[in-house]
Formats: sequence, C-alpha cells, structure tokens
Amino acid sequence: SEYPIENIIEKFTTVMSYMDFSNTQRIFDLSWYNFRKKCLLNKHMKALAIVLWNLSLKQSFPNNHQKIYTTFLLHKQSLKYKNQLKDLQLQLFINEYTSIIAKSGDKDFTAVSEHLMKAAKVNISKNKDIRLKLILDIRSIYDHIFKQLI
Repeated sequence: SEYPIENIIEKFTTVMSYMDFSNTQRIFDLSWYNFRKKCLLNKHMKALAIVLWNLSLKQSFPNNHQKIYTTFLLHKQSLKYKNQLKDLQLQLFINEYTSIIAKSGDKDFTAVSEHLMKAAKVNISKNKDIRLKLILDIRSIYDHIFKQLI
C-alpha cells in the first residue's frame, strides 16, 4: 500500500475516539438510568466498529489488510490497560463479530443485528423493527468508517 500502516491505524484510532453510539442506544430505548446496559452495548459497538474497519481494510487494501489489522490489534494489546477483564471481554466481542461478519461480509448485517439484540436481551421475533433499524445503523457506521479510512 502507498499509505504507511501507522497513518492508517492512527486515522482509525482518531475516528474511533469520536464515534458516538447514542443512535444505537436510542434504537434499544436505553435511558440514562440503564448505565450498565449502555456500557455493555458500547463495548459491543466498539468491537463491532473494529471488525467493520477490518472489513473496509479488505476492500481498500486487499494485499495488506491483514498486516494493518494485526499491527493494530498488537499495538492495542501492548497498551497499559486499567482493567484487564474489560479488555478480554472486548477481545471476545471482536472475535464474535469477526466470525459473524466472515459469513456475509458487507452484504448483509442481519446476523450482526440479531447478535446485538441477543446481547441486549431483546426478543428478535417480536422486535423486527428494532432489527431493521439496527441493520441500517450498522450499515451507516460501516459507511462512515469506510469513508474515513484514508
């Protein structure tokens, strides 16, 4: 790739620092009082954003995406974290979304939205409107990450 790996990672790290998942919280109708659910949902969304970034890397840097993504993950793990359990949980979520997205890529986010609904303990069959809103929200996040890639 003609772009230095460090610059690509730095750009994504900056994009992640400004990402706001309040729209996703609204879809789930989480009030200010649902602090624990909001924190858990934000962790899911952060993991999902990382996996969506990897998906966009595959599109933009087909020959170099794995090196960029691995470098990012290694750098992320080398940082000093206050709470190791939270980071292990984030890594678990990253692994979950990686396997879900491996099946459908950027073509269909239905399985991802259903996974999020299960994590939020929302009945999928009774809340098809939530599923559709989530699919659109995830598509919007993916598009945003993809546009900000370079």
